[in-house]
Amino acid sequence: MRILLLLLIPISCLAQKRLVPFEFSDTDNLEPYSEISSNGVTVYAESFEVNKDLLIFDVEVKNESGRILSIDPEMIFIEFSELQFPDQERESDPILNISNYTISPDLIREYYEMKLRKNRSTITLLSILEAGLIVYDVIKDGQDYHSEPTRNLVNKSIARDIGITASLTAIDIGVDVLGEKQFQTDEDLYYLPEEILLSSSLYPGESARGKIYFRQYHKHKYYHLTVPVEGQFFEFDFRWPNIEERRILKNN
Repeated sequence: MRILLLLLIPISCLAQKRLVPFEFSDTDNLEPYSEISSNGVTVYAESFEVNKDLLIFDVEVKNESGRILSIDPEMIFIEFSELQFPDQERESDPILNISNYTISPDLIREYYEMKLRKNRSTITLLSILEAGLIVYDVIKDGQDYHSEPTRNLVNKSIARDIGITASLTAIDIGVDVLGEKQFQTDEDLYYLPEEILLSSSLYPGESARGKIYFRQYHKHKYYHLTVPVEGQFFEFDFRWPNIEERRILKNN
């Protein structure tokens, strides 16, 4: 049981992951975002976070044209592939490319609320396990006290104390990590209305910025984000960073 408890923790301790633009290492500008301009419209896209459930991007649209633009985040979509996307226009291969549209604000709110409930349940479970281990240790110590001391009994007692101490330490770390995640999730939920990209009309000189969310069912090598704006398609390629690029992201 103590081995299981120790293995429960590292999953929760993973650092926040992000994608990088495909050309990230090939440019002098190491900013982790891409920028495309066309016909008076500029779109910026940056990978904000990738976890086992979601792909989150930060997208900004600037209207530098002389007309009113309509922004509809629900029309933004992403493609996943195990092969690099070619620069030229391509035919979609259903085996290699999987498309996914953004998640609505209501579903994102439900997702974060579900995470909060799950974290609370896990913290409660870990607290119950911790109390059970303490009671178990007290009972076994009492039994050992009334037993004739032998080398085998002493060795078992020492091994049990080491195992229980390690398990309790792992549980404490787990509760701390989950507490931090709980705080972050609660904060994400609180600021969601202000941070999510919503449908809007942009007058000349105006801009709109916010987060967009996609479901991620499996990890893929390459990601192709398409942002439609008034008949134009702004396309961005992302991939996973290598070790050196992760160091650069960490220091930025």
